[in-house]
Amino acid sequence: MKFGIWPNAVRAWKDIQTLVVHCDRAGWYSAYLTDHLMEASDTEHTELPSIDCWAGLTALAVVTKNIRLGSLVSPISFRHPSLLAKTASSAHVISNGRITLGIGAGWQAREHEAFGLHLPNVSERLDRLEEASALIASLLSQDHATLSGKYYKLNNASCKPRLTEPPVRLLVGGGGERRTMAIAARYADEWNAWFPLTEYGRKSALLDQYCEAAGRDPKAVHRSTQAYLRITRDDPYLSTPFTHGRPVLRGTPAQVLEQVSTYATTTIGELIIRDTGTISIEAQIEMCDVFMDEVVRPLQLG
Repeated sequence: MKFGIWPNAVRAWKDIQTLVVHCDRAGWYSAYLTDHLMEASDTEHTELPSIDCWAGLTALAVVTKNIRLGSLVSPISFRHPSLLAKTASSAHVISNGRITLGIGAGWQAREHEAFGLHLPNVSERLDRLEEASALIASLLSQDHATLSGKYYKLNNASCKPRLTEPPVRLLVGGGGERRTMAIAARYADEWNAWFPLTEYGRKSALLDQYCEAAGRDPKAVHRSTQAYLRITRDDPYLSTPFTHGRPVLRGTPAQVLEQVSTYATTTIGELIIRDTGTISIEAQIEMCDVFMDEVVRPLQLG
């Protein structure tokens, strides 16, 4: 199993860069940025600074050497898939082949309203996501692509410059069992969803079924998920294992190792550590180092 870092977009850019550069040098596999026009929810009225995802990823491509870089996830509700494919392809060239293009249907109503963007209903969003996935896959794999869909069209389009080896990896994010996972099974190199581990077995089996129905080997779709991290040397693992309804790896290094070992028994190929942005960047880096030294390396050696 591989391990990634997901800096919180509310951090200052210099801190995001510091964290990702540190993780690159420390041997982490991947780093992701969220893609929102502003860091806000549909229920909370706080609006915090949020660096543009693709500007940030391209900047990180220049100052890192080995770590994979990706979006979690770029909404096709405000990122036109043709331009998104072009942006990702260019960043892939700049990074020397390290880009994962994560896409999703879009959901945050407030950012669309604030920026004067139309947010379709859920059914149309998923229709658009399916069509966008086909378009992006075509642009990133063909010298010239043509597509005539209900929402998007290509006319002998060429997405160059592009690296064909390795190619940009297309990630489809979301745990929707009727549409989103079926789209991932048909088009994606990677499927990402954020949910309790107790749900993973059933969802993974469903993804396998969708892959087989699409004529794809289920092993061809890389699977990733994420969790918050709270490592401490003195507090016992007694509090809730969830933060804001999301899974948390919490406790001493030995306790976190035991929790991560459970993930390692599944077909999850990548576990992404989500930075809450609530502690100093120095403390976050220290926690990442403890995680790498006392959890990841013992797990890999074991």
